[in-house]
Amino acid sequence: MLHDIIFAMGIGRIALGLIPFFAAKRSAALLGFPAAHDTPTTRLMARFFGVRDVGLGILVFYALTHPASLLFILGFNGAMDFGDLIAISI
Repeated sequence: MLHDIIFAMGIGRIALGLIPFFAAKRSAALLGFPAAHDTPTTRLMARFFGVRDVGLGILVFYALTHPASLLFILGFNGAMDFGDLIAISI
């Protein structure tokens, strides 16, 4: 059961990372960003963060096959999310 939850977290992280590559305008609108903010620069930045999320999701799959690294990698994923929270709050 825990394995399935962690696997789903990896899938979700990768899906979240791929969205800016395939549906940037639609996803920005769903998140409530004004259409005026949809520029090539903001799309590029979204794709930079998307690449990061894909990488973090791949690390989760690595951890599932290397249990000794699982705690570190899940903590690392959590630290990235906490960093995002701090960046948002500034």
